[in-house]
Amino acid sequence: MLCAMLRRVIRCSRPNVSSAVRMSPSCAQSHSAIGEASVSLSIQNGVFHPRHDRSSRRSSTATTTTTSKASTESTIAIYEGMPRYPQWSVVGTLRGLDYMGTVSFAISGCMTAAACGLDALGCTAVGTITALGGGTARDILWGKLPVFWLDETEYVYMSMVTAFTTFCVCCYVNPTWPWFDSVMWWTDTVGLGAFAVIGTMFGVRNKLSIPLVLLGTLITCTGGGIARDLICRRPVRIMHTWAETYAITTILGGVAYLATRQLGLPLHVRILSGIATTVSLRIYAATFDWKLPVAAAMNPPFPRPS
Repeated sequence: MLCAMLRRVIRCSRPNVSSAVRMSPSCAQSHSAIGEASVSLSIQNGVFHPRHDRSSRRSSTATTTTTSKASTESTIAIYEGMPRYPQWSVVGTLRGLDYMGTVSFAISGCMTAAACGLDALGCTAVGTITALGGGTARDILWGKLPVFWLDETEYVYMSMVTAFTTFCVCCYVNPTWPWFDSVMWWTDTVGLGAFAVIGTMFGVRNKLSIPLVLLGTLITCTGGGIARDLICRRPVRIMHTWAETYAITTILGGVAYLATRQLGLPLHVRILSGIATTVSLRIYAATFDWKLPVAAAMNPPFPRPS
């Protein structure tokens, strides 16, 4: 009996040498118990047919694909983003320039409102709207809710405090220092370059088409100024010829960012190219009085705002 059991064990453990190996049903049952985790067995007319478990393989592949996709999307989100607060890096500096542009826009909005006769509340509100209006309009139009300043509340505090402080200074001090206009122009220009890059990064991060990305860039940079002029009943600056070209410089800054991204250049190069393009075009427009063409014969007699 011992010899019969040994022969049976040897016969069951013998490797397959052909595509079909004849086994006894009992032997197939024991073989099935050994390898049921990876191989499913079928016995048809006494012939053993191994079948790998395809369903487990599919589920494993699907899980791997899903994990890889999620990891890729997370990498893209980080790659096109920036830290919450300023840091000693190009991307961290972009956040600092964003803060500077926010403060500059709040000051200019408050001073414009004060020149139009608004009170303390009106000047503070207009300065805050000027600073936050572009990003708010962009988030609402593209369906990113809640808007950015509900999560990053430091922008609200920064804008309100800056606008109110500016109003208080304007009440007691007439800001006619010779360097004031120059400082305001440069902070506005550099901040505009930062806004252009941030608006473009927002569109890329949300996988928008190129026209919508550039439209988001334009709204981010000019939405606050448009709201300021409408509230103060002034001609909208970016749509009239009394000042040099403003809006086109932001769009071209976004184009520079997208072009360097298409070339596969690093993030810091893309950021610097977008800011440098916007700032350079603003300097060119101010130096050579670059303006978009108008129909001179039909130009409405709007006075130049003070």
